[in-house]
Amino acid sequence: MHQSGSGCEATNTVRLFQTNAVSHYVTAVLFGYPALFFPLAFYIGYETLLYVEIVSIIMVILMFWERRHPGSLLNFIVALPSYLLASIYYFVALFTVTASGEMGYFYVFLATVSGIGKLLADSIVIRKLTPERVITSLIEGRRVTMSDRGLVVTIPWASDLFTQFSRWETVAIWSIRTILFTSWAWAFFRYGPGMYSSTGILDRLPHVIALAGFPMAFFVCPLWQMPFMYYCNKYSERLVDAAEKQRRRDEKAKQNGDNEAPEWKWL
Repeated sequence: MHQSGSGCEATNTVRLFQTNAVSHYVTAVLFGYPALFFPLAFYIGYETLLYVEIVSIIMVILMFWERRHPGSLLNFIVALPSYLLASIYYFVALFTVTASGEMGYFYVFLATVSGIGKLLADSIVIRKLTPERVITSLIEGRRVTMSDRGLVVTIPWASDLFTQFSRWETVAIWSIRTILFTSWAWAFFRYGPGMYSSTGILDRLPHVIALAGFPMAFFVCPLWQMPFMYYCNKYSERLVDAAEKQRRRDEKAKQNGDNEAPEWKWL
């Protein structure tokens, strides 16, 4: 397991699952991101989509280059579309509603709650983030697998799975969530049925983006993923050892005829 040269570097490289799966990454970056910018392009010009597509193509090229030449820094750059999805989604919604001239007082309030709430919630998690909690959550949750290009990590979907919050932190986070959930529900019942009709759809579009976009930006792709993955790369040796031990345990259980034992997946 402890190889020399580029083999060792590849083994100790830790990737997000989203960046390791080629089909997922290419589809999301080449098609998902341009689609995300489409409402904004309607108001400020469709050449915006061309610029986004150029950046998307560059990111895909870097992804394939990083697979041939593994490295932590390049891996971090390739993963930026995943890390920054929430931030990009937020600013696309903000600029779209502003460009449409529909940025009223309530939408300013909603954008403020979503943006500041995102920073507050993520800062609370980052403050509590430790290498021990990161490594333990991956090992106990079996969220790390091995490939010939290194370790592949599936980050826990919620921070509650690896940290605990104090009373005031819980109240603060859930207060923000309640406001955004309420706005999200109102957007669905107020504008959802109307979206099935082609009449006046462009007039409703900024309102749908504001009422659904700002809450969505709060919940998707937390910013604490970046320091989480930093600890994964910094302590990759511990993850390699844990992955090897888990693989041997699963193989032994399978040899003993335990059909319920989880099978180790080599990507």
